[in-house]
Amino acid sequence: MRPERENGEFFARSTGAGGRPPGPFAKALAAIVAVVFFAVALTFSLVFVAVALGLGLIAGAWLWWKTRRVRRELDERMAEMARERPPAAGEEAGRGAVIEGEVIAVEIARDDPPRDGAPR
Repeated sequence: MRPERENGEFFARSTGAGGRPPGPFAKALAAIVAVVFFAVALTFSLVFVAVALGLGLIAGAWLWWKTRRVRRELDERMAEMARERPPAAGEEAGRGAVIEGEVIAVEIARDDPPRDGAPR
C-alpha cells in the first residue's frame, strides 16, 4: 500500500461517517462534554477527599479515646518511678537539672616556649 492511501483510510476511520472532519458544532459539543466530565470528576474527587479526611479524623479520635487509660497509667508510673529513684552522686534530691559541656584538655610541657611570645 502507498502511504497516502494508508493515511487516508486512517483519517476516514477516525473521523466517523463519510470520512469528513468534525464540524464546529461537533467540536463545541465535544468541548462541553469534556468540561462537564472534568467538573463531575473534580466534584467526586473533592467528595472522596472530604470523606477520607472525616473518616481519618473519626478514627484518630476513637483511638485517642480508647488509649486514654493507658496514657494515664503510663504517666502515673513514670511519676512513681521518678519519686522512687535515689538521687545520683552529686545530684540533689528532687532536682533533675542537666548541664552539658565539653572539655578539651591540652597538656603543655614546662620546657615548651610560649606560643604568644610572653614569658611564663
